[in-house]
Amino acid sequence: MKLFKKKQKDYQHAAPASQRKKLKKSTSVALQKQLDLPDQKDSLAVLKIKKELRRRTLIVRFAIVILILLILMAVFFLVRAIIQNSASGQRPLSFPISTQDDAPLDIHVCGNWIVLTDSGDATFYSQDASRYTVLQHGCSRPISVSAGDMLLTYDQGGTGVKLDDSGGNIRSVTTENSILFCALDDSGAFAVSTTESRYRGSISIYNRNGSEIYKWSSAENYIMAAAFVNSGEVIVATVNAENADYVTQIYRLRTDRDQEEQIATLSGVLPLSLTVKSGNIQLVAQQGVYTMNSEGTLLNTYTFPGSICALGGLEDGNLAVATQDATDPNASHLAVLDGSGAVTAQADVDQAILDVYSSSDGLVYLTPENIVLTDQALSVQYQYDNDRSYTQAVRLGNLCYAIGTDTFQRLSPEE
Repeated sequence: MKLFKKKQKDYQHAAPASQRKKLKKSTSVALQKQLDLPDQKDSLAVLKIKKELRRRTLIVRFAIVILILLILMAVFFLVRAIIQNSASGQRPLSFPISTQDDAPLDIHVCGNWIVLTDSGDATFYSQDASRYTVLQHGCSRPISVSAGDMLLTYDQGGTGVKLDDSGGNIRSVTTENSILFCALDDSGAFAVSTTESRYRGSISIYNRNGSEIYKWSSAENYIMAAAFVNSGEVIVATVNAENADYVTQIYRLRTDRDQEEQIATLSGVLPLSLTVKSGNIQLVAQQGVYTMNSEGTLLNTYTFPGSICALGGLEDGNLAVATQDATDPNASHLAVLDGSGAVTAQADVDQAILDVYSSSDGLVYLTPENIVLTDQALSVQYQYDNDRSYTQAVRLGNLCYAIGTDTFQRLSPEE
């Protein structure tokens, strides 16, 4: 009998797992516990192994995700480099450059690049035009604004927005409603004002990645102009008619708040443009320039002596305002306003001013006969004949770049 029990016990330990349940039914409770102990120890060991395998699997998967992200980033920068290198590898150009095939609409300074937009493309030129990048914008009515080293081109009345720099397209956005105007920040954030069926106007703020991070709509007022304080704060000028007169209201929109803040009201004023200088708000209207501090307190008012014909310095530099002479349509008045709205320089010009540009490098203004570069005090530094009917010009250092209907030219004191 003892021999039989011993053999039975040995058989139980040797029995395969599929037969243990049957053996357990015919053994004592003590023997069942004895049979269970090896299984519990084996189960804990297996759990430890499985836990370690899961940990290693997660590490491997995480490493694979990081590797994929690195590859995607490498591909992104490679594509940008290819675009820039391919542009650099194009046939070098020299000034003057013919634009007869597609007359330029606007000219901008974006960092160290000169940018021309026409009906089909935005072209970034190096200062000597030896390198250039041609980017299609696809807008039927293209309007462009610049900030820092970037250019924002939008389809006025359409739905397309493109943010570009010299390396290529940064972001493209398609809006649900028709675009009225856009504003751009140095960081790449941009604001888009659109029409709305339920409102008189709406404005959305996008980050550099093209994600909408804020939207504000007005049921009572038309949105006329906007300017960035920083990437998360925008000043907006709206207008409404009350008692047969215009009423302009200035609002502050912040992406970290759900409610707009009304900071100023101006009666009898129709806003045209808006800019922020040294923390102050400068509203350009039909009647004049109204400068207020960040809280909306009016600091200075510059009343136009005649109808406005050109503005400069909305992006950079002091604000330059050219107005038509009230008595002589062939003469102009030019004024320079600092960030507080004070007039720091002004001059009478015996010709009609076609365009004015202002930056930290100084000013340039065009007349039918001359292209004149001045300092901020309007003292003439360089002057050139406008012998090719140039209509717009910008300044980069002492270099002037001008465009006409068929020519893009660089004007240098050394040439």
